[in-house]
Amino acid sequence: MKLTFFLIAFFLVLLRVYFSWAGYARHDSRNDGNVTIKGDNFIEEIHWSGKVRLSDDEKSIADITPGGYLKFRENDQTFKAESNLQGEIAYTLYDGRENLTLDDSGRRFVAGVLQKMIARGFYSDGRAQRIAQKGGNQALLTEISHMEMDGAAYQYVDLLFNSDSMTETEQVALLKQIGQMENNKKEEYLERFTQAQLNDSIVGSYWLTTVKDIFPDDNKKDLLMRYIGQVADSTGLPNNRFDSVVAAAGHIGSDGEREDLYLLLIDSVKKTDAEWISLIRAGAAMDNDNSKSDMLVRIAKKMPIDDSVKAEYKTAARTIRDDAEYGKAMRAIE
Repeated sequence: MKLTFFLIAFFLVLLRVYFSWAGYARHDSRNDGNVTIKGDNFIEEIHWSGKVRLSDDEKSIADITPGGYLKFRENDQTFKAESNLQGEIAYTLYDGRENLTLDDSGRRFVAGVLQKMIARGFYSDGRAQRIAQKGGNQALLTEISHMEMDGAAYQYVDLLFNSDSMTETEQVALLKQIGQMENNKKEEYLERFTQAQLNDSIVGSYWLTTVKDIFPDDNKKDLLMRYIGQVADSTGLPNNRFDSVVAAAGHIGSDGEREDLYLLLIDSVKKTDAEWISLIRAGAAMDNDNSKSDMLVRIAKKMPIDDSVKAEYKTAARTIRDDAEYGKAMRAIE
């Protein structure tokens, strides 16, 4: 059943990627570039040549290098801004229904097109620094939410991680943004959180929630093992964090990958009786009898001799269907 849910989720992610960004291609140098995005009944193209400078509010073009141009197409909508040798800019605007002039509707059309291009990564050179200077971390977080391409958000995320003033609230907001990104970027950004940030109870909890959606299983396991190594100390994991780690591990579909993580928790993290019980119950939820009995035997060697813990152990052992594996688990506590 868990495998079925995983496959459905994986398929939906692939479907989203295909319909949203199939056929994406990009090439750009300092002053020339092309971006093409193709999907089902959808095409978007951005082409530019020469240096393009936008107005301070980024709703109009301030100037283009003489002989340069900026072009945009989204299905039937087209936008052209071409600079002659004197630097004078001529516009050709078509909103999919009619040609527009630079009156109020034309200027609104231009402003909308420019915002779409920025969201795809156009005009990115130095933009994050300008945004940060004007509005600080909160402005960077707002811009990340507007980026349509995960790669286009990198410079904004990078500035946030390099900031020494990101508050707990801002770190949580960043994690929420990361949670909506594609898997490869999500994983890359999660790895950048520092020990000090992960030690914060609220930030650490949101981080663990975000890790649940990472795939494949071994990448999720590696992130969780890295987390345990950073956060655990001689007293174990911070309050309520043990159950969160176990819950995140429960989203790993492979018994083998989960077992590796559980064994780390058994061997290297000090636990309360309640946390031992949580770990025993997690082991009972595993599908493979051999893996389940091996884990329980490992637990039996280190768990406290406490009636409540021992009773939970026996309950977990009874979920083992194979008689030989059940006997092995029970002999470990005799």
